[in-house]
Amino acid sequence: MDLKKPAADRLVSRAELAELAGVRRPTVTTWAKRHADFPQPVRLGDGQFFPVSGILPWLDRRPIPDSSRWPGEVAGVTYGDRVRHKLEIAYRGRPDDAPDLASAGPASDPESRVDPDNRPAQSILEFLRGRYRDGTSGESDLLYLVMILNYLRTCVPDVWPEIRAISQQPTQNLRPTMVIRRIGELADRALRRQGVPSDVRSRLELLAPPPSADLAELIGVCDRPDVSAFEALRERYAAAMNFDSGAFFTPRAVTSLLVRIAAGEGEQDLPVYDPWVRGGEMLREVGNLLGPESPVRGTSPSSEALQLAAMNLALHGQHADLRLSSARPWMEPPPEFRAGAVVMNPPFNRRAARPDTGPDRDWLFGPPPVHNDNYAWLQYAVTCLSPEGRAAVLMPHQASSSSDEREHAIRREMVEQGAVEAIVALPARLFPGTDTTVIAWFLSRPTETPKQVLLVDASTMVATQEGTVILSPDADTEIAQLFRARQDLSEGEVRRLPGGALAISVGVQRLRWNDYSLDPADYVDHVEPDDDSEPVSAISAFARLEQLHGEILQEGVYARPVRPQPAGRSLGALPDGWLRVPLGEVCEIQAGPAVSRLGPDERTPDGSVPIVMPRHLRQGEIVANDIDKATHQTAERLARFQLLPGDILCIRAGAMSQPTLVNQEHEGWLFGANLHRLRIRAPERVDARYLKRFLNLPSTLEWLHRRSRATVIPTINSRDLSHLIVTVPPLTEQQEIESALTLLDRQIAVHEEYVRAAHEARSLLTDELIKGSVIV
Repeated sequence: MDLKKPAADRLVSRAELAELAGVRRPTVTTWAKRHADFPQPVRLGDGQFFPVSGILPWLDRRPIPDSSRWPGEVAGVTYGDRVRHKLEIAYRGRPDDAPDLASAGPASDPESRVDPDNRPAQSILEFLRGRYRDGTSGESDLLYLVMILNYLRTCVPDVWPEIRAISQQPTQNLRPTMVIRRIGELADRALRRQGVPSDVRSRLELLAPPPSADLAELIGVCDRPDVSAFEALRERYAAAMNFDSGAFFTPRAVTSLLVRIAAGEGEQDLPVYDPWVRGGEMLREVGNLLGPESPVRGTSPSSEALQLAAMNLALHGQHADLRLSSARPWMEPPPEFRAGAVVMNPPFNRRAARPDTGPDRDWLFGPPPVHNDNYAWLQYAVTCLSPEGRAAVLMPHQASSSSDEREHAIRREMVEQGAVEAIVALPARLFPGTDTTVIAWFLSRPTETPKQVLLVDASTMVATQEGTVILSPDADTEIAQLFRARQDLSEGEVRRLPGGALAISVGVQRLRWNDYSLDPADYVDHVEPDDDSEPVSAISAFARLEQLHGEILQEGVYARPVRPQPAGRSLGALPDGWLRVPLGEVCEIQAGPAVSRLGPDERTPDGSVPIVMPRHLRQGEIVANDIDKATHQTAERLARFQLLPGDILCIRAGAMSQPTLVNQEHEGWLFGANLHRLRIRAPERVDARYLKRFLNLPSTLEWLHRRSRATVIPTINSRDLSHLIVTVPPLTEQQEIESALTLLDRQIAVHEEYVRAAHEARSLLTDELIKGSVIV
């Protein structure tokens, strides 16, 4: 009789095992004491639990005595048969005497529970935003509780009436500590039915319980099943926990790339395996690509990671075989299965506690160094593969060209034995909280024959989303398509990808010449430019220098009339016709709109009116990269916050950067909350370009800095800014001052360009002289 997978994978306590086997609890304790081969339990918190899949083979070897058989049980029946029978009844029929908790899993099609506007997630996050700052509990603790509630409401609906009834009691009767303990018990039962080691109750008991009214309101806010709420909460939880490299979640586009290449062509009847489950994102992507019924398996030394992964997968209609493992799985016996694909984001640069002398196992390509596990993970991934399987493993960039003696030897063997199929260098800062650059390794079982390796420098395939660096749209698809077509590339052939990315197929001889470096930059840096662009050579570089030299001479002629002369006045005295007036008399000063009027809700990708924020003011110019936009209707409603040519923008709060002049192209744009807009009252008296010069004087910037309010974030209000004393010459003299300084600006710019060009020319000349391409 085949046992349904969720039942076979569940965890049971001693009391539950005794009930399933039809014996008293002391009998189970006696079995454990008397029989050395009795399976060892998994310890979670203060309890011990047995995997059903591990205990059944032992029970199969124990026939039930005649005196203990139940009606209908035949001679020779085993305790294993009895447990299977009871589990099958509980799983299929769920009669009245079966456990009252439904097998964890989605109550309906998960996609039907996704709110397109993500209202449940917004409601929950809004609730948390108003609570966790009050000291009732830490943000991460409350987020964890809310994720548990969201999981129970969506995947285990049978228990929700009990939770709802508790929350509807009068608040004076509500006992938050007892309620939270009960929620933990229900979650533990559900997760253990999925075969996941769970100690949610122990984790929740550490939480400082919120007030009764807040807890009741929180349960009410969660009283709506929704998958997208869990996704938003999980990301917020990761940010609040400030996970290290062993725990933070892998970005969606990166998991898509790894799964598309590793599992897209794999043996779909074999499991896809993630040896370092984080939040289940890798296995979730397998469900997206191959369907929710695809077999997946994951391990982790962290029971909390397994719990998050199990909830994540269950919410999307997936079941996974999730198990606790060692942080060093290569130190354990080899896995009893072979994976059609391995997808993994292991912790980087960790050190395993293993002896430095003697082999600690049979390594495929050689023992890794004791101080770093990177190459242990790479070899473990290959070890777990079926003969036709493929592994995708994320590694820190430096692992691709490490000079460590052991790592170099392993990399050499991997190349010579044909285990390396492709290497993809990803953009920097893809992972929150770290600047570590990452490379994806795509590996197969060794063939003893070297093969060409596809090296892709995708470091330029980058975009931003709400200020976060992401892999550019369709980058995963482009790279996966190239990988599938890699056999069509001849040795040394280069392919260009969108965003300036480069790929090259490299043969083993060139890899040997490069000392087995697998860093794509070591190969694509030598790729010639496109045919329609003129190659830069030392000769053309020196021609550019001569051109710039001529421009310098020309600018020098233009600048000759600028010869400062003593004004013949005492220090501090102004020439006739010059004035010193407050800035408030020169300009109308307008602070940006409050966030409540122009906040995130008013910004939309479909908008037509850009919104200038402080980050867009760079070196005196508006740089409109990654700029939010508002609708035309919003811009009309906020008409007094629109920009006109000649306006000047100053930062109101934060780092006091250079004031910036608004040009014709920015007309009609809006400006954000942390900016001041200066609009000259009488353009016939004051030139905007002159005023910008004055505001950028070191003495003016120092005045602004001093007048900034003494807060954590420097801030200057409109009233203080209006008191700045401005020197105002007659308009003609303002224009002469601006003309003279503009000439010097042009001369500085051309000199700076000449210095940059000279550096480039020297570099090219050195390279071509040494190659013998040119002579001097």
